[in-house]
Amino acid sequence: MKIGFIGLGRMGQPIAHRISHKFPVQKWSRRDGKCITHLSQDCDTIITCLPTSLEVKSVVHDLLVVTPRFQTLIDCTSGYVESTRDIGHLLKEQFNIDMLDAPVSGGPRKAHDGTLCAMVGGDKKTYEKHLPLLQSFSSPQYVGSLGSGCAIKSINNMLNVSQLCLVSAGMYKLQELGIDITCALNTINHSSGRSLITEERFPHNILNNTYDYGFSNALMKKDLDQAIRMFGSDATITPVLHHIQNIIALSNDAQDYTTISKLFTKQ
Repeated sequence: MKIGFIGLGRMGQPIAHRISHKFPVQKWSRRDGKCITHLSQDCDTIITCLPTSLEVKSVVHDLLVVTPRFQTLIDCTSGYVESTRDIGHLLKEQFNIDMLDAPVSGGPRKAHDGTLCAMVGGDKKTYEKHLPLLQSFSSPQYVGSLGSGCAIKSINNMLNVSQLCLVSAGMYKLQELGIDITCALNTINHSSGRSLITEERFPHNILNNTYDYGFSNALMKKDLDQAIRMFGSDATITPVLHHIQNIIALSNDAQDYTTISKLFTKQ
């Protein structure tokens, strides 16, 4: 199986490197239009890892400029459910190309380690055929029909950023009361309020003032926007999500999403 990989950013580069330990890989930036056309002729499976569904659509257009010979597209982008399904429908109906959506969670460190979680949607036989490939860079979880991976990823990040806001508010309130944050985190991590945010993000990316997890505010905004689209006018949760969306909007798009915690400190 010959793999073409498009999108060599902070996540894509280490993912492609992990795959290259097990499979022959041709790696290209999404800006290399002519090279992308070459991949569509030379590879069995193409993997994309791009910022949004907009870039995926553009790359798919480039792949289809010539008669494509690749058989499967695996998209690791955290895309929009509707866009992903539209792309998959186009590929299958017009070119008999299968598509899996496989957004990943774990950040650059786990991408380097090959321990990401890949949330994979699409035809199950296609998933099973590509399981060794998916396992070369992640612990894949099959989650259902095409677009299901993107849906779960958006809810995952909705929970992630909501917890970040709540933990930040709680920790800085405790600090105002004269309580050491490290002590508070240690106590909570032995109690029922613990989460990834209290166990990893605060100790490793916030309290040390590095804010270097490797996931931008812009990408978090995009994933929360997908969650809001999914809930629509739900009166119970949508107002809460809009409030979190307004909080994220106060942060610099280019900065790490952990910088959101700064908004809860007293200025």
